[in-house]
Amino acid sequence: MGWYFDYNIRTKADLVSGLLKCEDELPGENIAHRVIGNNLWIVRQFGSIEGDRAHYSGKRMIQLSLLGYDRREKCWGHKDMIETCGPGESNCPLAFLDLATDFAEEGWSKDWRARVRAYHARKKALASVEIAPSQRITLGGSVYTLLHPYSRAKGFWVIRREGDNATFKVRVGQIRRALQAASQAIRRALQAASQAA
Repeated sequence: MGWYFDYNIRTKADLVSGLLKCEDELPGENIAHRVIGNNLWIVRQFGSIEGDRAHYSGKRMIQLSLLGYDRREKCWGHKDMIETCGPGESNCPLAFLDLATDFAEEGWSKDWRARVRAYHARKKALASVEIAPSQRITLGGSVYTLLHPYSRAKGFWVIRREGDNATFKVRVGQIRRALQAASQAIRRALQAASQAA
């Protein structure tokens, strides 16, 4: 399936509102939904369905609508897929996996659900990495010292490059990934040393 753009939809909010009305060929209702970036995640409860799609009757499934903006036409569009197609995106809310279990083992759902759980585990581990002044990180082959949180924008720190003392503003996530990578490298080195001894 490709992308569908409606030239009358000029805002992302209007597109999301329209997608949540459940006016497609399969009857049902939305149990939960959440927009994350340009991903609209929906837990659908299907109604009574006959014919070749009868196996959906009364069941719940996770649907993803990718949202996109066409700059030339100045309108919003979407591309829809269901979890059994194994979406490439993994930022589905974790709670949605428990709300919709009817298709958890079908098609690509099992592998996709494992990727969603892994995504959230990595995100949780990354959020637990503590950042403090004077810590040193390596980015792009250069070593930097963390100075202080950037006062004008939440989620940034000021860092100083060793050697020329140039200062930069860097996102917290980038710092946490660098600290996490350094911690993992140290753990691997210690494990290798203990196995060699």
